[in-house]
Amino acid sequence: MEKIETLSSLYFSDRIDFLDLLKGFAILWIVWYNQPHPGIIDHYYHVPIFFFISGIFFKQKPPKQFFRSIFYRIIIPFIFFYFVSFIFQIARFCFENHAINGFEWTCIFDIFRIESYIDHITINRPLWFLIALIIIQSMYYIIGRLPKWFILSICIIIILFKNQICSLQTPLLINQSVFWMSYFALGDIVGKWLISITIFERKWKVVLAIVCISLFAILSFLIPHINNSLLYNTTYEISVISFVILSVLFFSFIKGKGFTAQTFRFYGQNSLIVLGLHMLISIVYGGIFFRLFGITGDNLIGFANFILTTATLYPIILFLNKYLPLCVGKKKET
Repeated sequence: MEKIETLSSLYFSDRIDFLDLLKGFAILWIVWYNQPHPGIIDHYYHVPIFFFISGIFFKQKPPKQFFRSIFYRIIIPFIFFYFVSFIFQIARFCFENHAINGFEWTCIFDIFRIESYIDHITINRPLWFLIALIIIQSMYYIIGRLPKWFILSICIIIILFKNQICSLQTPLLINQSVFWMSYFALGDIVGKWLISITIFERKWKVVLAIVCISLFAILSFLIPHINNSLLYNTTYEISVISFVILSVLFFSFIKGKGFTAQTFRFYGQNSLIVLGLHMLISIVYGGIFFRLFGITGDNLIGFANFILTTATLYPIILFLNKYLPLCVGKKKET
């Protein structure tokens, strides 16, 4: 009975502490990823982690309540960050060119261009995630009502044909959204079961972690030696899924209140703000570093930019949460 009540409370909750820690780890990875960085940061595991976690918290609701939730928690923040980014790009252009003539005003419509990848979102590239999340949740609201085995079958097909899907040219990143919906669906179907394992089945949690470590290590060794593109993509995505599951299991063991845990928790709980603003801040610091040292692409400077950007975000997050909570997808505290 206690187990059922606990799972029920988690289902209706929007917070699980160790997932906040994992989100903090992943969002800080993204911030560093968008700076000059060493090769170990190149691995693209942070985005799958976020879509997987988003799927864990997905809930079927009445249509009005569901789309109202998307509007307040994703669409309004996207509009806010997009507008701030547009103003930032105007100010940046004026500073660099000492005039506003020549600014590409039509860049505000970049999100509507028919493209295959995310490079066309010049105003603030990381905002592609919010566009994709809006589309994914809208699609999955319908698809998620189908039998679970059928949804998993769709996920397998999507993963098998990743290259073909992602290379399609579509508006609003629909092609990318279709692919990343596979991780969102896995979060909804597998993730919720995984959460129950992490809470109630410590022995099986350890066993599953060992399996994921072994699978990830074996596949990571095999991937460089695979020549067939279909087999390569499939093997790679399985290794990513094993890493995502392993990450959830690993952070479920962390219950500390130390500096590292508190840092991950803070940025994890405010990952939406970090996602929306970190590129703008890092551009400013990147310009300062270039003027001081005359170089770009240096990993040490990239790390310094990462630290300064993260530190600068801290007071900004506190300010936005207190004075503009609606703009960043949060209810104002009373």
